[in-house]
Amino acid sequence: MIRYFNDNLNNRRSMLGFTVVEFLITAAIFSVIVIGAGGIFIQVLKIQRRGLEAQKIQENAQFVLETISKEIRVSQIPAGQDANCLTGFTSALNIIHPESGAITYQLTNGVVQRVAGGVTINLSGNDVEFSRLTFCIQWSDIDDKQARIGILAQVKPKFGIQDPALIFNIQTMLSSRDLTVELQN
Repeated sequence: MIRYFNDNLNNRRSMLGFTVVEFLITAAIFSVIVIGAGGIFIQVLKIQRRGLEAQKIQENAQFVLETISKEIRVSQIPAGQDANCLTGFTSALNIIHPESGAITYQLTNGVVQRVAGGVTINLSGNDVEFSRLTFCIQWSDIDDKQARIGILAQVKPKFGIQDPALIFNIQTMLSSRDLTVELQN
């Protein structure tokens, strides 16, 4: 009977479960894993937000530049605008569109505006700020070709993440393809 009691007691000890030390070690290891995974998750969210901000900026700038470019390509550029890109740029661009007439593109309080027929339309969205929009008009008196317009812009988010990596400097060069001059020759 004593032997039965000792065997039964040994079986109970082996079936009791974890000790406090084993539980604390397991909890510490689990905590380190959870904290590490949480940190990685937070970094992934920050990267995703930065990517979405960059996408908004890029899409907005692309829309503005494409809108301006479409109208410049079919318009006349009146003489008398700043023609020397080495000494300075002009902050507003005046063109004469074949259908819309006189159009001015300008930057007002971080918003790119199109003014035609006394009506002002904001081209850029509310979530981005154009901190710079300048035009460089190069006339080509030597080779009798159309004017070339360089557009320089700096775009950044207006709200949300203010990261220097999210400031985009954009430059494009295009020419007017005014066919009235082409057809006269």
